[in-house]
Amino acid sequence: MNRKSLLFVLLAVGLTSFVAACGGGGKPKQQIILAMTTPPPSATEIKLTSPLSATVTNDASNGGVLWTLACDTGANCGTLTAASSASGDTIGYTAPSTIPADDIVPGRPDLSGMLVVVTATSATDSTIFAASNMVVVPISDTSFVAGPYAFVVSGSDASDNIYSAAGSVTLDGAGNVMSGEEDYNNAAGLTSTAITVTGGSYTVGQDGQGTITLDLSDVTVGVAGVQTLAVTFTNLNHARVIQFDDTATSSGSLDFQTFTAGDLTQITGGYAFEYNGVDVNPGEGLYVAGGVATADGNGTFTMTLDENVAGNLFLKGAPGSTYSIPDANGRGTFNIGGLSFVYYIVNGECLRIVDVDAAITEAGSFYGQGSSAGSITVASLTGANVFTESGSGSFGFLSTAGLLTADGAGNFSAGFGDANEDNGTPTNGGITGTYSFDVSGDGYGSAALTFTNTPDITSIGVYATDPTLNLADPNNTGTGLGGALIVDLDLDAFATGFVTPQDTTATFFGNYALDFQAPDVADAVGSVFSDGTSTVTGSASVNDLFFSGQSSQATTGTFAADAANPGRSTATIVFGTVSGNLDIAVYQATNGELVFVDIDPTLVADGVVEGQ
Repeated sequence: MNRKSLLFVLLAVGLTSFVAACGGGGKPKQQIILAMTTPPPSATEIKLTSPLSATVTNDASNGGVLWTLACDTGANCGTLTAASSASGDTIGYTAPSTIPADDIVPGRPDLSGMLVVVTATSATDSTIFAASNMVVVPISDTSFVAGPYAFVVSGSDASDNIYSAAGSVTLDGAGNVMSGEEDYNNAAGLTSTAITVTGGSYTVGQDGQGTITLDLSDVTVGVAGVQTLAVTFTNLNHARVIQFDDTATSSGSLDFQTFTAGDLTQITGGYAFEYNGVDVNPGEGLYVAGGVATADGNGTFTMTLDENVAGNLFLKGAPGSTYSIPDANGRGTFNIGGLSFVYYIVNGECLRIVDVDAAITEAGSFYGQGSSAGSITVASLTGANVFTESGSGSFGFLSTAGLLTADGAGNFSAGFGDANEDNGTPTNGGITGTYSFDVSGDGYGSAALTFTNTPDITSIGVYATDPTLNLADPNNTGTGLGGALIVDLDLDAFATGFVTPQDTTATFFGNYALDFQAPDVADAVGSVFSDGTSTVTGSASVNDLFFSGQSSQATTGTFAADAANPGRSTATIVFGTVSGNLDIAVYQATNGELVFVDIDPTLVADGVVEGQ
C-alpha cells in the first residue's frame, strides 16, 4: 500500500470513530445509536467471505444500515453482498482475489496486506456511523518463500518408467534458486546421486501457485539438466508439487527445512515409515514396505519391517539399519537391510527418502512418533477416521479412500470406501474389520478388513505416528492431526497411504490447494475456492505425458454431500481444455484436509485437497 494513502485512511478511521461517538454534535435527545455487532475480522485471506452486521437503535423511521468500503486509491477493495441492510441483518464481505503489489512487504508476511475500512452508516442520519479496520492478506508470494525446502516426487517418466526423486533447494525470497542437491532414480538404470543444483529461478503468485526451475549438474535429468516443478503453497512452509516439463509426470510435496547440519542427535526416538516403488532385477517386481524404527541419535536404527515384494510377503523383519550425518542441505544416507537410501530432513519428525540402488526406485517418508513412542495401544486409534492408499493392484493401478470408525478396542465399524483398480469397474461399499498393535507399544500394528465389493484390499500394515503431527504438512502441528501410515500387504496389491482422525463437524469452505495424480497419464496442482455448498472454482497447472505442461487451466467443479456417509461427497471436476468431466469421491478429514479417488471407469487417479 502507498504509505501516504495508508496514513490518510488511518486518519479517516480515527475521525469517523470521533464523529460517530459525538453524533455530529447534536443533543442526545433519543439520539440514534449504531453498533457494528459483527465487525469484519482483523485479517482475512484473499477470496474469503466474512459476515458483517450492525444494529441501529432509537431510529423511529427504521432506516437501517448503509455499508461502504475504502482502501487504496484505485484498488479493488472487495465486494459486499448488499449495500444496505435492515438493523441486525447479516451481509457478506468477499475479499478481492489479489491485492496491490506495493502492499506486499518483501520477506515480512506479518506486515503484508491491504488495509480495508468497512463502514456502517445509519440510513436515517449519515452522521451516525461505525468503522472497522481489516487487513486482506495473500496466501503466498515470491518474497515470502525463502530458505531451504526439501522435496520428494514420484511418478512416471516419458518412457513409462517409474521414477523417484528427492532433494533440497534454497530460495532467496527474490525469485532465485541459490543452491541445492538432488537424488534421482528410475527403473531403467538411470541412477544419479548427489546432483548439484547450480541455480535456477522461481515465482509464486498471491494464490500460492508458481513454478520452480532448477539448473542441475547432471544433463540426463530433466530437459538437458533443467528440471521444472509446478507448486501450490498452502502456507509459507508447505506446498504440493508436480514435475512440470516434457520428461515426466509426478507429484509430491515441498516443505521448509529446520535442521542442523552435521548433527545426528536430531534424528532420534520412534518413527513410522513407508516407501514404495519397483525392483526390476530378475525375479523381483512391484515393491512396498513399511514399519517402525527407533533411532539412537548416533547413527543406528532398530527396525521392524514389513515388505511385499512381487507378492512375496516378508513380515516383521528386523534388518540392520544405519544413517549418516546430514550435510548442509539436510541430506544423509540410510542403509536398510543392504539397500541404499538417501534422506532429506524436513525436521526431526519428518525425513523424505529415495532409494538410490541401481534398478530399484522407491520413495517415501519417515514420520516421528513424538511422546507417544513406546505407549501405543489399540486405544490410540479410536473414533472416526479417514484413510487413503494408492499404488498398484492385480488389474493395474490402484486407488482407494474411505471412512473407518475405530472403537479403541481393536474393531472397525461403520466404514465405507471407494476403490478403483483399473479394471473398468470402480467399486464402493461398506467396510468392517479388526486392528491391533504390538504389546511393546512401538506402534507396529496390522488390520484385517472386509471391504464390500473390493476383495483385493484385506490385509493392511498399520504404523502409528505422532498424534500431533500433520502427515500432509509436517511443519503444521496440532491436536488430532496424526494417525498412522498404512501399507497394503495383500499378495496382489502394492499400495501405501495413511489413516488420520476425522473431524465430523468440518466444513469445506475457503481456499484450497489441489493435487491430482493419474499415474502414467497426467498430474495437476492448483488453487481452488470452495463456496462451502456445492461449487469450486480456480486454476491449475496440468502436466500430461502426451503434451507439454499447461498452466493457468481454469478449474471448476461441483460437489454434493453423501447423506448416508458423513464426510463423503461425490464431485465432478474439470481442468480447462485438457480434461473432460472427472468424477471423484471425496473424503473430508478436517477443514483443511481432504482426500479423493477418481471413480471413472476409464481412469485411475487420486489426490489430496489441503486448506490454504
